[in-house]
Amino acid sequence: MRAIEKLALRNEYWYNTALTICKDKDLAKDLVQDMYIKLADSDFESDWYVINTIRNLYIDMIRANKTVVSDDIVNQFGNLEDEQSTFEPTDEEKYYLDKFYELDYTKQELIEESYYKSDRQIGEDFNINYGYVHKKRIEGIKEILGDNFNMYNNSNLKYLKNNK
Repeated sequence: MRAIEKLALRNEYWYNTALTICKDKDLAKDLVQDMYIKLADSDFESDWYVINTIRNLYIDMIRANKTVVSDDIVNQFGNLEDEQSTFEPTDEEKYYLDKFYELDYTKQELIEESYYKSDRQIGEDFNINYGYVHKKRIEGIKEILGDNFNMYNNSNLKYLKNNK
């Protein structure tokens, strides 16, 4: 079965995923259509790969055309021109941010997702093994922090809050 045929079997799922990402019905349809074009001849292995493709297409669309950003997104992040909402990292934070952006995309994504979700939840959401999620997330954090790995503590994880 060709890749595009496999994708088409789950069209409604891809549309709902795109809608969750962009919060706009017409844009979600466009994202799914672009995803079909991009992945038509690929050998994707998991839902996670397709979901990341849709997400990346959305990010590319925002970068290419700033008018695509909906009012909901602006309200979610506040007034972007407001001086109080401007984030200016310290030198140490900048160092760690630079190390983060040097990671491959998979590790970046898993670290970002782990802020609110457990490894098991991430694995379920992206249809990948949670052991793989844990391994790649920890590898990424170790690459960022190096010898200071022991200073990592994600106190925002729901499962940690419930156990305290």
